[in-house]
Amino acid sequence: MNQTVLFAMLAYMNDLQRSIDFNENFAEEVLVLASKVDDKQNDGCERRRMLDLARRHRVDAIKAHARMAAITEQFVSRFGVERLEQERSKYPARPRRSV
Repeated sequence: MNQTVLFAMLAYMNDLQRSIDFNENFAEEVLVLASKVDDKQNDGCERRRMLDLARRHRVDAIKAHARMAAITEQFVSRFGVERLEQERSKYPARPRRSV
């Protein structure tokens, strides 16, 4: 039972890390593209949409950071810091395989 919980928590933490990385990178790329868009095009609507998209992805990354902190705290309280470091070194976060 504990082993199942341990692997489920590690898998969730890996998913959260991938989500954080994706959202932060996507927001940065959208901001770079938004800086290249001329405000005079479509009355600035394109730029506003891009900035709003980047903001939503940054918010998603912040939420994922909060969930990561909570699940890490649960993991540490249940299994200890040493076990967390040991498992993270054995199973580093990897990108999800595309289908």
